Amino acid sequence: MNYGNWKNKFLMEIFNIKISDFHPIVVHFPIALLSVGFLFDLIGNRNNSDSFKDSGWYCMIAGIISLIPVFITGIIDNNNNSAGFLEFPPSLNELFYMHGYIVITASVLFLGMFYYRWKHSRLTDKLYFIVVGLGLLIMFYGAMLGGEFSH
Repeated sequence: MNYGNWKNKFLMEIFNIKISDFHPIVVHFPIALLSVGFLFDLIGNRNNSDSFKDSGWYCMIAGIISLIPVFITGIIDNNNNSAGFLEFPPSLNELFYMHGYIVITASVLFLGMFYYRWKHSRLTDKLYFIVVGLGLLIMFYGAMLGGEFSH
């Protein structure tokens, strides 16, 4: 077995990595953090547990912060890719299938609920659960579309 060729090929792959290659990796952080945070909030609200509510709050903060590298790598990937996920579609019907716009919509919902919760002393009420639940569904759909683009 020729280990020299394997080593050279491996090194070529490592040094050929672009920042846009990280987008499919970093998208999992906000998906996981915001989902688990929502679950913690549900448990905390159901059991009146401040520790679960606090965990949900901190997961929400970490999930929103983790959106920053997602957007950076996504925009770079969009600019390097001929698909143009953030370009305006020719018809409004196609707008609902656009990965970038769908994920941006979900992110705006999360940011809005973060601000709402911050202003109301970390309150989790019906409005919070409805909007964040809707945001999660929208985010999952957008992530599914993004996965379809990369396969």
